Amino acid sequence: MAYTHDDGVFLEESFLLEIMPGIKAEHIKIYIFAKYLAQKNGGKTDLHSLADALTLDISCVREAVHSLASMGIILLGANGIISLPDKNKKTPPYTDERKSYMSGEVSTIIASDKELSDMLSLAQKILGRLLSYQAIEKLYGLYDWLGMSPELILRLLEYCVELGKKDIRYIEKVAISWNEMGISSINDAESYIQKQNYKRTYQYSIQKLFGIDTRSLTPSEQKYIDSWYALGISKELAAFAYDYAVSKTGKLAMAYINKVLVSWHETGIKTASQAQESIKNFVGQNPQTKTPATPTGKLGVYNSGRYNYDEIDALARKKLKERLGKE
Repeated sequence: MAYTHDDGVFLEESFLLEIMPGIKAEHIKIYIFAKYLAQKNGGKTDLHSLADALTLDISCVREAVHSLASMGIILLGANGIISLPDKNKKTPPYTDERKSYMSGEVSTIIASDKELSDMLSLAQKILGRLLSYQAIEKLYGLYDWLGMSPELILRLLEYCVELGKKDIRYIEKVAISWNEMGISSINDAESYIQKQNYKRTYQYSIQKLFGIDTRSLTPSEQKYIDSWYALGISKELAAFAYDYAVSKTGKLAMAYINKVLVSWHETGIKTASQAQESIKNFVGQNPQTKTPATPTGKLGVYNSGRYNYDEIDALARKKLKERLGKE
């Protein structure tokens, strides 16, 4: 079922019930008018006509159109051409196969589109070099194949440069990853980048606290730190667990530290003070414990008659203050 009107715009029930509630009001307006213009012009319109008709900034229209195209409800082709998908054929907007172009085709397209030309010029400044034709073709592919707006492509380039990565193949892999995660706007990208920057800061802080900031992490170390980040374990608590574990084992034992942190997380311990109190309470309840030091449960991390817990706590707190004070 759908609402129809002579000389009006046909809105599918799936759009009204499934898509419209989850997108911006501005995008709904742009979608409806894009359909109207396309219906009036043989099934096609373009970004500039749409922006002019609605008296909107072209960047605003482009972002909306790319977002709508990523949902498969409109199609965006070369030179900003907008068309409507075949109602009888469900084709995803992007496929796993990269598009191929005829020799010189991309150069001709870019030369005829000022926004793409400007994007290319800025891209070369961001990457700090003139781009080969193959690199230009790949960048255009992000626009044509993945449906990324020029603004989003430029932010992608800035992000990769911030990571120290300027290779076009690496950039394309990140673009594909963004597409798979549904990152289709500048706002999406900024939110993702902010989270990734915090995650990298968290990782480096843990490495510094553990004294391993001068080398790369091993795969298992990376896995542990990523899991602590996902659990929301604070740097302070990780530092306390490190000093506590070294006091018990005499070395950096990531598996042991992980066991301790997971145990604390499961019992609701979020700070070093809470962890210290938990240890003291356990020792107070079990003054003569002689069980092995191997962690085997929520309280197993404390089970050992071989250690003076008051000394461990004092040492851990002292080291924790020293390490946090150096950051």
